[in-house]
Amino acid sequence: MTVLRSVPSGSLLQVLLRLWVLLAATVSSRTEEATSPEALFRTAAETWQRKHSRGSRTAWEVWKSFAKTLVEKYELLGTESSPASARAAAEIVGAMEEGILAIERTIFRETQQQPSGDDIARDSALAAMYTEYGRLLLNSSEPPPPGDDEGSTHRCFELARDPHTLLIGAPERLNEYKSKQLQGSAASQGEAIHALFGPLCRDNAENALRNALSLDATLSEAEVLLETITGMDSKESVHARKPKEFVAELFDSFAETFDEKLVGTLGYRVPQIIGETVGEILGSEKSEGNARFGFGAIRNVLDAGCGTGLAGRELRKAIDGSQDQQPTRITLVGVDASQKMLDIAKKCTTSKGCGLPATPSGQGGDDTKLYDALLDLDLEEMTLANTLSSGADSASSFELIVAADVFVYFGSLEQMMVVLSELSHSDGGLLVFTCERATEEEAPLGFRLLPTGRFAHTKGHVLGAASEAGYSLLRYNQIVPRTEKGVDVDGHLFVFAMDGVSDEKAAEL
Repeated sequence: MTVLRSVPSGSLLQVLLRLWVLLAATVSSRTEEATSPEALFRTAAETWQRKHSRGSRTAWEVWKSFAKTLVEKYELLGTESSPASARAAAEIVGAMEEGILAIERTIFRETQQQPSGDDIARDSALAAMYTEYGRLLLNSSEPPPPGDDEGSTHRCFELARDPHTLLIGAPERLNEYKSKQLQGSAASQGEAIHALFGPLCRDNAENALRNALSLDATLSEAEVLLETITGMDSKESVHARKPKEFVAELFDSFAETFDEKLVGTLGYRVPQIIGETVGEILGSEKSEGNARFGFGAIRNVLDAGCGTGLAGRELRKAIDGSQDQQPTRITLVGVDASQKMLDIAKKCTTSKGCGLPATPSGQGGDDTKLYDALLDLDLEEMTLANTLSSGADSASSFELIVAADVFVYFGSLEQMMVVLSELSHSDGGLLVFTCERATEEEAPLGFRLLPTGRFAHTKGHVLGAASEAGYSLLRYNQIVPRTEKGVDVDGHLFVFAMDGVSDEKAAEL
């Protein structure tokens, strides 16, 4: 009391006011720390882990609440485009990505320990996370409002700069921006940022929303957002094929390690299965003569969606030198949407690459290119004019077309079958391909988008689409193309021929 009496009343009020301001600032700082995106993620993860370990039915609801809270924080940022606001947005989106990874890691770990079926509560939570992630990315794809000062930036640009981002294609966009940065003005750099990174977030938002609807087809919020992006009816949009640009960026991003991951890690066998099948067909027809197919011999082969050339290697092995009537090697044309994949396939020769180890130094080897032509094309844009005329043999059509694990990036196959039929030899041209398998109950439309982001197709849909395009079924087999999280993937192999070469076999199958 002595101290207080010694302080003038005006000064006492000032001291108390300063103390109150200091206390309020301290409380505010601690509140901000407790509600930061990273803190919210840690709290959600700890709460979920505690509930999940006890087998609580509400464990997965934690992630739904977490996702909604992040969206609310994002909306509080408004449309401001300052660097500070962009960084805050990136932290929120980064926390959402951490949540998605936490669930995906749990699924992978539990599947590795004991493969199990669907978990409705878990899938519902993950679908909600992907929906809100898509919402955040869609909002981040918008350019700064007109009239913002020179210090404004694009939120998606800030997201892409995070080395831990889940954005597919971010490294490629950043490299492209850096090259433009070296030659442009500040104004043109701003335009480059908006042109490069707006579409990046929009494409990734679309992919996230497709993932959400593949997990929970009842999510109306995801349907509305997806319709906003694509401009299509949501039911059509979710089953539409993935755009060439998305597929190209997806494969460009891991082209260098593609073969190792696919063959070594996932036990990928589709190229071998297709090669063996083609060899068996040629062998079984030798006694009757290849004239049964009308064209006499296989001269021109199209590897549709050739990737790094794994199937091309098997096709050379199966066909070259296997036909009595064929004195010269086939013309092999590869088409793919990923230029980086094609660059790898271009290095392959008949003695190295594309599934074969490099030739030891000094041992030489045959330097003849594996492919006669490699083309960067959208598969639905293929014509005889832009494919076969680029090869060594400019004959009228392809006697054999293969597509190894390619149609997983297409929904309906009707248009693709029409395109291929126009490339096939009209009198018995062969079409051999694989796709992932769905039952009629799983996919009443004939195809469905899987949690992996790939499409699976029913046998009925494939047969119907091929038949409408003029193909008849020669062979059908259920296969295991690869493994996914330690579990065999259901697939099937189809062999068709143009113009009803084998009506009896088609009836049997």
